[in-house]
Amino acid sequence: MSAKACLLLVLLLSQFLACSVRPGSGVQGGNDVVQLLWAEHSPSVLPADSGPCAKVVALLIGISQYNAASGWEVLNAQNDVALMTATLLKHGVKRGNIHTLTDQQATKAGIERALKTLADTLQQGNQLIVLYAGHARQLPDDNGDETDGYDEALVPYDAPPVSQNQPDGYLRDDELNRHFTQIRATLGPTGSLWLLFDACHSQTLNRGNPVERRHGGGNPAGMQSSIKQMTSHVRGGVEPLGEPARRSIRRAAASGSDWYETPSATGSLAPYVLFAATTDGGPNFETTDASGQSLGPLTRAVGEVWDNESRVTYRDLFTRVAAAMARFAPYQRPGLEGNADLPAPGCGSVKAASTWLYSTTGERLRVAWPRNDADLTKRLSDLPFVQIAATHPDLRIDRRNRGYQLWSATQQTNPLAQNLSFADCAERIRQYFARTVLLQLHQTTPDFGVRVTMQRVAVQTKQGHTVVTDSLPNLTATGLPVFSTAPNERALLTLTNTGPKTAYLTVIDLLPDGTLHVLLPGDGEPATAYRLLPGQSLQRRIRLKEPTGAEVYKILLTPDPIDLRTVLQTRGNAPAQHPYELLFQRTYTTRGMPQTAPLSLSEQTGATDEVVFWVKN
Repeated sequence: MSAKACLLLVLLLSQFLACSVRPGSGVQGGNDVVQLLWAEHSPSVLPADSGPCAKVVALLIGISQYNAASGWEVLNAQNDVALMTATLLKHGVKRGNIHTLTDQQATKAGIERALKTLADTLQQGNQLIVLYAGHARQLPDDNGDETDGYDEALVPYDAPPVSQNQPDGYLRDDELNRHFTQIRATLGPTGSLWLLFDACHSQTLNRGNPVERRHGGGNPAGMQSSIKQMTSHVRGGVEPLGEPARRSIRRAAASGSDWYETPSATGSLAPYVLFAATTDGGPNFETTDASGQSLGPLTRAVGEVWDNESRVTYRDLFTRVAAAMARFAPYQRPGLEGNADLPAPGCGSVKAASTWLYSTTGERLRVAWPRNDADLTKRLSDLPFVQIAATHPDLRIDRRNRGYQLWSATQQTNPLAQNLSFADCAERIRQYFARTVLLQLHQTTPDFGVRVTMQRVAVQTKQGHTVVTDSLPNLTATGLPVFSTAPNERALLTLTNTGPKTAYLTVIDLLPDGTLHVLLPGDGEPATAYRLLPGQSLQRRIRLKEPTGAEVYKILLTPDPIDLRTVLQTRGNAPAQHPYELLFQRTYTTRGMPQTAPLSLSEQTGATDEVVFWVKN
């Protein structure tokens, strides 16, 4: 695929619906600022050299305060710009190299003027980062280069009202590409362009009721929210501006479009990478961070995981971003395009302060529930990792007939679970917390490493045995690998010990509905079956099932076997020795129990890794 086609594909796929619960009247005594239970981190890095940071330049575009009369909903994009600015400064990027366009500055002319200025003033070898946080919309294709008949377009501050047919007021992908091509020519092959699109797309209107996701809209029908005025922010969420163009895609030579570049042309251009907030029509809710501020999920994830601990590739960074988004936006699939195996932007020669690194965080969950329900309130009040949400809950419990429904802030069309007892609610919240803790557990050491691959395979049952009959092609060329729940398909998981020492493997399956289970060793299997010598591999065929969404396999490598399955089955009552077992046991403490001791992670503890993939029906 050509570079322009790649950019077009990701821009098309990245601009989807972004929603978040909006501040309302709140719950008395509630708090949206997350309270930490623990945070243990290794000394991260020594100061970076300041010189090479002069090469990093950023343009951050965030549009929040659209004219309400225009029909474009007000957003929280100012928080995206603020977080990305702080992240860049933390990396040592010079403040004078960080350029922002917000609200009235981000008109169509203002955005194009900023891009042209960059093309005229950047130098070869610069690393440019462009963030866009705002609305986006589909327009009828005007030059026949779109398979679906639509161009994708950014919605500038001065965009025409939603209801008016004025396509010239938007900034089309073809116009953006011309600017990006000029910028890449200026940067040259030694520079780079990193695009971050935390926006939305009108195709999301095909899922759910758009009115319920509009400014001032209510909750989906039948939901009995314990929080009033719990509505949604929408980045986009409007219908395409007209019918798709009914023209076939022209060949590159005939179209003359810069999107289709010849190899000789791309050789003189800087490579590019694009991170997209989502690559399908699913909802892309704004999330609420630990400080209680709403912002785009992609920006939040990049801000959380992009650090100076090592020079990683864009693909490595994207995997961490996808894992972070699986924590607070599990029902959207982020996208990756471009030269993903190049080193991500860095600022100087950064040396780790130690030969091993670790991070583990326990954050309370913001939960909303009917406070007049005495039994449920008593059960949840015993959980030390639950705090009463004000207006931005991570989870919400509603009474429905004789049972309860559990809702996620990022899934407002279907509950995570229903017909629950109050004891079931507590257990589901406990698992949700444990999943969150595991997604925030990271440890690396030179002694342990693993390479993980997953391959789609076709299977048949022959003489009572399931056998692999063929390898299947990937379901997507961008972003996360995609696997199907079809009964004649499996995922072939291959784990290879890449470290210098023998390791025992434990794989925990973190599901998008907030539940988890120990995948490997399997039930009844001895831990010794997952002992891998250096260079040794093992394979397992896995039948993937619902729920659909972003699924994560958390991989723990330890020098000795551990038994997390027993810790889960006994709800924390089994003896725990290893720090990873103690971490699991923490999720079963109740309020009033003694404070948990530090985990005392060390090089001898082991290491963690993860693989993120998408499951579809």
